[in-house]
Amino acid sequence: MLHVEEIRIEGFKSLDPVQLPLDDGATFLVGSNGVGKSSILQAISFARAFGEGRCESYFETRGWQPKDIYPKTQRLGGNDADSSKRRSLPRPVRISIGFRHVKFKMFWEFAWSTTSERATGEYLYVKPDGGPVELVFAFGGNLRDEDTEPLPFKELKIDGSLTSMIRAGSLSRNDNQLRALEQLEKWYKGITSLELLSPIAMRRGARGQQEDIGPRGEYLASFLASISAAKRNRIVERVRRFYPLEQLNTTRKRAGWVDMQVFEQFRNFQRINPSHMSDGFFRLLGMCAIPEFEHHSSIILLDEVEDGIEPHILPKLIKQIDAETEAQLIMTSHSPLLVNNFSHEQIIFIARDRTGRSHAAQPNELANFREGLEYFGSGEIWANSDRTTFYDEVRQARNPRATLRTQAVAADRRARKYLRA
Repeated sequence: MLHVEEIRIEGFKSLDPVQLPLDDGATFLVGSNGVGKSSILQAISFARAFGEGRCESYFETRGWQPKDIYPKTQRLGGNDADSSKRRSLPRPVRISIGFRHVKFKMFWEFAWSTTSERATGEYLYVKPDGGPVELVFAFGGNLRDEDTEPLPFKELKIDGSLTSMIRAGSLSRNDNQLRALEQLEKWYKGITSLELLSPIAMRRGARGQQEDIGPRGEYLASFLASISAAKRNRIVERVRRFYPLEQLNTTRKRAGWVDMQVFEQFRNFQRINPSHMSDGFFRLLGMCAIPEFEHHSSIILLDEVEDGIEPHILPKLIKQIDAETEAQLIMTSHSPLLVNNFSHEQIIFIARDRTGRSHAAQPNELANFREGLEYFGSGEIWANSDRTTFYDEVRQARNPRATLRTQAVAADRRARKYLRA
């Protein structure tokens, strides 16, 4: 299974660029309101839409236009970061991802134009254990490699990834490249976004067979009706550890609609209509359903994970879900109490500078944290830090620059730097 080790996002809202290391299990994006945490989840979700060649539906689901993700940051003129001369030029969304597999490392980068609504570049590299870096394919530039030559895709006009249009075998010239293409397709199809999770949507019935609960949780009832009794019982058992749930039933009605019934562990309590259940219960139920999703999940995206859930139970809930799924979890949070229950390697602080650009840093990159991590948790240090000083330090810790090279050369250098590390 592929695990993401690092991701770089450029030209997406305030992410212009931002670079993040990801934990194999749970990663928490932490910071003030409006610093770009949710934008990171949205960009990762966009990677799935690009991979599957359905960018248009990505925008329709959110009620957006492509121009809505155009970077709001402004490029500073000249070499002086304090220059008053600024310019903002049209540029594509560009996402670079470094993967680790038990048999190889892989690097995938793509660029997508918000103006033409077409892919402008895509590059895939693989490095088998003990072997050289191999270029699997390149689209959008003329690269030459000592070991292989890219296929001629420069003139294609496509909405998304090449991998969504052609069979992996038609691109592959050896087993390593075939395996890389197959794993990449499996990975992006496994991105599961719950970033729009809404208890209002979760209360509604739904029709049809569902593999997960949907980005808003709108398919929750239908999902529960679609899975086996054993899986539904496991979900109930998870919820019971944190909530007095006795039983959860689903009934299919006419035209395929599903009715959900909730029974609590109190004497003389009858069936409770979902409309009377709390928002927190539905968020808890949705999270407990994650390990039972019918499809392969590579990454689960959750926004404001503490919303509506008691802080005392949330760390245990997340650790339980993390232990029962192979997927990486990426969550945003404002909770020092939650952050305090996880290692500093799992925490990424986000802040924005005066140009609007987001910056990311881990606790061990911040001087105040390095001095206190031996004795205190990350949440304690964060809660007791001066807000202005703290976020200034985040902004100064790491500042990946947007490259001025051609995108093909830039992708090649980023790939080889990651794969040879």
